Amino acid sequence: MRATNPTPSQRPVGTWELEDFFRSLRACVTELERAWERDCLADVLEANATREDWHPPIVAAYRRLRRRRLGPIDYRTRAIEALIAQARRELFETPHRFEARVVDFARPTRAPKAEPRGVLEAREHGPSHAPVTAIAVTSPRGEVLLRMDQVISVRFWGIAFVFDDPEVSDRVTTAVAHETVNQLAYGLVGLEKVQTRLHGRVLEGELQVIPPPEGQSFEQLLLDVLNEHYPCARRAPLYEDFFEKTDLRLHVRGLRRRRGARAQITRITDPEQHAAKLDQIHNLDEFVILSPPSLAQALTHPDENGIDRDDLAQLWQLFPTQPATENELARALRDLLVGALEQPTSGPRGPLAAVPEQVRRAIQAYAAAEAFRATRRLRTRLSGRDAAS
Repeated sequence: MRATNPTPSQRPVGTWELEDFFRSLRACVTELERAWERDCLADVLEANATREDWHPPIVAAYRRLRRRRLGPIDYRTRAIEALIAQARRELFETPHRFEARVVDFARPTRAPKAEPRGVLEAREHGPSHAPVTAIAVTSPRGEVLLRMDQVISVRFWGIAFVFDDPEVSDRVTTAVAHETVNQLAYGLVGLEKVQTRLHGRVLEGELQVIPPPEGQSFEQLLLDVLNEHYPCARRAPLYEDFFEKTDLRLHVRGLRRRRGARAQITRITDPEQHAAKLDQIHNLDEFVILSPPSLAQALTHPDENGIDRDDLAQLWQLFPTQPATENELARALRDLLVGALEQPTSGPRGPLAAVPEQVRRAIQAYAAAEAFRATRRLRTRLSGRDAAS
């Protein structure tokens, strides 16, 4: 049997091929979107089923879309433009470079799961089992070790890495390119779900489905903190973010929850505004709330949240003026985290390195404890509903 040619999402992408790769990605989305607008998507998909310059995850997203009775609408056009712009940023807007070398190409403990064609939501079920590349990055503070998921994640902050070995550079470029395709396809599926939910509704004002990148910085910082030691957090699907107040999904070790615990992130410290935001969340006690006030409360009750007392003692020393109340502590924590965001490229890990280790460890311990608590509340509610039915 003759081997088939690899598809664009499987084919290696050389560092100098990235521009062509992006053009093919943008053209794939643009052509399929226009076909959908002209109501001939099914015909175009069938006529181009064997095209080698199309990307299977994108095609799978449009195969889903063709089964929906939806029509073009202005907010979808803006969302598509935002998704393509996001893909371009991830691929090219990395002006800050650090020298790096490969430490190890680790093999997966079990065979990687294939991406189901047309069922991109499978990515919601937890971290991938794909091989992880460990790299050592040269920085002013010494060598820093990063996993491949972190190498990709810090591109949000405009950070990339330079390798002496062209083969290694191409492998990293390939990983970045494929993740960009997957995230774009994931966004297309989320957009389809949002559009299905809103279909037939009268909308007021200009609807923005895709949040602007500047609005995601605080979320990304906490995401990096949570994933410091192992990949346990990911951004929630677009549908959950838009309708269900879910920013992240947490897959902490031992949780045994397929989609992970729901987490809401906010930097609000004003007590009334914070309470008003949380009042909008249905089944609030089933959420992990990652905010300066919630962290401040956890720090004043460390035994309930698994926070190390030695870390807590050192954490208090970070504040020149000791906070006298939870509200003052919340503002001090917010200022500390926002201060880290002002140093996004000071090191290869992004602003994560500007967050003191004691604070990072406290956030990680609190999030893990809350993920278990929230999951217990969810299961209690579901078991009560089953018993009543």
